[in-house]
Amino acid sequence: MKVNQRYYIYSDVEAEFNHLKYLQELIEDSTYYYSQAILNVFNAFCKALEVNPNSINKTPPKFFVKSYLDGLNEIKKLIRKIVSKDYPPELDLTRHKILQLLNTSDPISSENWIKIENDIMNYLRSQGIFISERMAVKAILLAFASNELESRYERDISKYGNKSYKQIEEEFYDGKIPDTIREAQLRGYSSKSTIESMQNIQNNIAIYVQKINDNVRNAIRNQVVNAIREGKTPRQLASDLYWMRHEDDQFKNVDQNTAQMLIRDWHRIAVTELAYAHSWGKMIYYEDQSKESLKKPELAVYYVFSGGTCEWCTSKQGTIVRHVPKEIVVDELNDNLSSMGIDDPYTNIAVWVGKNNVKLKKENWRICVPAHPWNTANLIRIFPDKEKYDIEKKRIVPKFLFER
Repeated sequence: MKVNQRYYIYSDVEAEFNHLKYLQELIEDSTYYYSQAILNVFNAFCKALEVNPNSINKTPPKFFVKSYLDGLNEIKKLIRKIVSKDYPPELDLTRHKILQLLNTSDPISSENWIKIENDIMNYLRSQGIFISERMAVKAILLAFASNELESRYERDISKYGNKSYKQIEEEFYDGKIPDTIREAQLRGYSSKSTIESMQNIQNNIAIYVQKINDNVRNAIRNQVVNAIREGKTPRQLASDLYWMRHEDDQFKNVDQNTAQMLIRDWHRIAVTELAYAHSWGKMIYYEDQSKESLKKPELAVYYVFSGGTCEWCTSKQGTIVRHVPKEIVVDELNDNLSSMGIDDPYTNIAVWVGKNNVKLKKENWRICVPAHPWNTANLIRIFPDKEKYDIEKKRIVPKFLFER
């Protein structure tokens, strides 16, 4: 997918974009919303330092990392291009008189500093709860639409993948995809598997959100301690809060305690976790059938691994996997069907709801979606008795056409 101006601030680190435009737009929406919440904290802290955030380095320092973000004003301008058209509320820290704390010998242990951190964490916690639930609900419901579209367009992602988020809302959800689990229930998406899936995904995302929140708090604390130790001015401290200061293409030797790095971390989480949630939603649709297939092999559900541009993903293109019910998976590190007592004529690789490669080294990765951070591959339904995957065209075709 061509990188256009909309994706500019992430183009150096996100080399590929999801083939499902509507899922990509949800990724952007979620990235931008919580990025704005993170920026709101840093902006509020700067205002409490009596420094105008808009006056800090409109363009990054010359030794800035890969031009990852093109100035604070560009961050704000691009973050506001979100499909939901809502923004997190602003945070006010001016009542804490932070300038006075900078002149004390040990502000971190003071009662006032604890109040500052409490305000920051309470703000981020409320926004984190909101975005975690919204991401979970929308990703699951987009997955239901994906299953319908796969069937309608003969699983040719090139025919339906360019539909926008708004088009999916109009076509499947009466103009609005629910934001909360309660709203989804009232709209009729109330099966036990659907609600439990939304709750599981919400809880999973919330864990990552909490890590980001802790890192925001620690980043500000560490920058304040460093500013006091080095005798920096409020303006110097404010600048340090935003920009990484070391050139490093791999982002390994950079200042983690900055808004820039925290936004990058959140973006990675949004990309990866929404791909995971979408895959989860697609598979729960077929979970009952996968259970029946244990006794009736003709009902077996198969997918083909498609998409992704890295070396690992490219080598796996066209691999067929079989959906097995989560309840029969005893060892989540073993995805051999034969180890589960299943003799399948098309594949020996199993996938199940929630399968992932978290904490596994690259040499131990298994086929799942996402297979790794930033991954944009998809599992597409296939009927291997009568269909083949055309690797060159990256789509499923009837066997007789492929052979001819």
